[in-house]
Amino acid sequence: MLGRQSRYLTDPDARDRALRDSLARIEAEPGLVDPGWTLYTVRPDVVEFWQAAATRVHVRLRYEKEGTGWQRRQLWS
Repeated sequence: MLGRQSRYLTDPDARDRALRDSLARIEAEPGLVDPGWTLYTVRPDVVEFWQAAATRVHVRLRYEKEGTGWQRRQLWS
């Protein structure tokens, strides 16, 4: 219902209001959400990001979950 994915977020308060409005509407109209709709939660332990460079000396970063935080390490490209 918020369907604005990939648009620029210029006002976080507007997003929060839209979320509250959507949740209130779903609460008032439970049939609004298709019962076949499924929500998945992903909890990664490791995430890698890769940024290409014209020089082919790319930047690769790995974030690894450690305790309650994340450790960032650079990888060979």
